[in-house]
Amino acid sequence: MTAFQLRPKILTWITAFPLLVSCSGIPVTPISNAPPTPAVQVATDTPLIQNPESEIEFPGQLGFVTVPQPGKGSFDWQPASSNSQVVIFSEDAPIAPAANVRVIAPEVKAEAKFIQVSKQPYGCDGNQTTMASFSVAQALPEGIVWLASAQEADNISAVPLMEQPKTQPQQREWRAESLTIRQQVYSDYQVQTEILQQEKPLFQETSEKRVVEQVNSSPVDLYARSEVGIPQPLAVYQSGDLTLVIFWAASLEGTHFRGVVLDGTTSKSVDLAYLYYCAF
Repeated sequence: MTAFQLRPKILTWITAFPLLVSCSGIPVTPISNAPPTPAVQVATDTPLIQNPESEIEFPGQLGFVTVPQPGKGSFDWQPASSNSQVVIFSEDAPIAPAANVRVIAPEVKAEAKFIQVSKQPYGCDGNQTTMASFSVAQALPEGIVWLASAQEADNISAVPLMEQPKTQPQQREWRAESLTIRQQVYSDYQVQTEILQQEKPLFQETSEKRVVEQVNSSPVDLYARSEVGIPQPLAVYQSGDLTLVIFWAASLEGTHFRGVVLDGTTSKSVDLAYLYYCAF
């Protein structure tokens, strides 16, 4: 058992915020012009996740790259810090002060020195969130990284994720070596996300935009900076025969991060983190 373990939470893109009325009193409605297509996952007799409470087999933990000041990064959800380069959002704080940790990103595999576990400002209204913070001497890409023990990191690599040229407004595609991530709009508010290995479908999921009446009722724009409830891929990691694809999706009050683990024939999704930002 290492110091770094994923602790999945039972959330989904569509059901994370099933409120009909927000805190501000504005009605919030998932709207659809067509009946939703059930999410499809390739069946397996030996699932990568034995049950929703278990830890996934992909070693390590999701980390977040900090920015000097709030709102100064490419993503609104990036935490700010003046003395750390990476943080883990953790109520359990499962980080040993002497942990020998590596941070992994495309073209980066560097030592991450543990600083402390503390309450840090995040969001609005003076919110405080528990974070484990690390310093990293090497420059890091914006967004997220993967953290693992030094021994585990030897077998983990980050695969560059490249968005493909736009060919039509209703479809968006990314590639990571032989992996393809494809999104297709099939109604005003619904999107199908598909992961393929050499064009063989391994994972499919249907997502629905959360609509705030009179505020956010326009149809889904796949190329928008974000659409509430619609996931976007962030990173791809490999460890042996396993591949981990990480997605993020805005919610009405924060941001969800999910991973899809693939072994070439099967797939399974798990929630990695939810960052609460501000009450709606």
